[in-house]
Amino acid sequence: MPCILLTSGLLIVFHYRFPTNLMFYDDQLAVVTNPSVEHIYISVFRNWLWTYWFAAIGYATIVIAFFYAAFSGFRRFANDRSKRDEIQPQINPNNPSQDGDPT
Repeated sequence: MPCILLTSGLLIVFHYRFPTNLMFYDDQLAVVTNPSVEHIYISVFRNWLWTYWFAAIGYATIVIAFFYAAFSGFRRFANDRSKRDEIQPQINPNNPSQDGDPT
């Protein structure tokens, strides 16, 4: 839960901070004063990439961890069930040491 709140908070901060400071760069990362449509698309893509990459990675990690925990728990539950329901070893009647009779 704190991880979700942290990523959501950072997402809001970056989303509302970056577009106000959005600058358009050329290939050498120099500021373009009169940007073309290509410069605008590139800058918006860079802005989107830096804004949302950490949230996407964070949420993907949470989802993968959830499924891993569910799978591990299911395997443990199935393993416990199989041990509980397994048939006890059969006693060999030809071996008197296995019949459980101390006399």
